[in-house]
Amino acid sequence: MKENVHTVKILDLIVSDSMTDIFIVMNYVSEDLSSVLRQKDTVMKESHTVELLFKMLCALNFIHLANVIHRDLKPGNVLVSAKFEVFLCDFGLARTLPKIETMKKDYSREKMAEKLMKL
Repeated sequence: MKENVHTVKILDLIVSDSMTDIFIVMNYVSEDLSSVLRQKDTVMKESHTVELLFKMLCALNFIHLANVIHRDLKPGNVLVSAKFEVFLCDFGLARTLPKIETMKKDYSREKMAEKLMKL
């Protein structure tokens, strides 16, 4: 699966010597969406809102195609960089779903005729 630009990246894992602590090193993003929305001097135009929503939907589409559900999507788990890049984070409650194989339906003339004849 190709790399997604809208979720945080795990850069490194550090395990303590006693094997009791695990530290996950991720890319740094200065603010989350809740802090951006709380700032009184920041004015979000409609175009910013549409762009933000589009990027969030792209990220959700990517993880849903991988059969992952986030289960904790809130403004605090949407990181926003100074360049207005959007990243989903905190996959602690995320779960995977079994992949559902969809059968292709055969709509050829022969198959449709067979179905009509059975009726």
